[in-house]
Amino acid sequence: MASFGCFDLQFPASEFEIRVSNSTSSQVWRFFGDLYHRGNLVCDRVYCSPCFENQRMGEGLNYYLGALMPRIKHYAKSVSTGNLAIHLYDKHNIATGGPSSSLGGRPGRSRSRSKLYPAFNSSLHIILSIIFRY
Repeated sequence: MASFGCFDLQFPASEFEIRVSNSTSSQVWRFFGDLYHRGNLVCDRVYCSPCFENQRMGEGLNYYLGALMPRIKHYAKSVSTGNLAIHLYDKHNIATGGPSSSLGGRPGRSRSRSKLYPAFNSSLHIILSIIFRY
């Protein structure tokens, strides 16, 4: 029987839902929430709602959640919201605000290392091309 952490995954994905919160101070909580099975809280983790919905719609609601779970991002509830914002931006192109959102960049990264140190970027490129040439 397949299980994932603290719950059984032998149920169709259609029986699960992620409940997000709109009442917290960070916008990332509109996209991350608790996983429920038939109205009961499943586990003490937070799950990415866009990942969950993409997998359910892409694979179908009749798939067992166990088959979809490896592709649904989840974190401990103690995670920093910056990590959640980075996941949303990198995987779903969702900007939730944060240190660099006004600059149009990736959350948590106000300046790219390659912009601060242009020589670093070209040197790294040369080194990697030498290493991986063969």
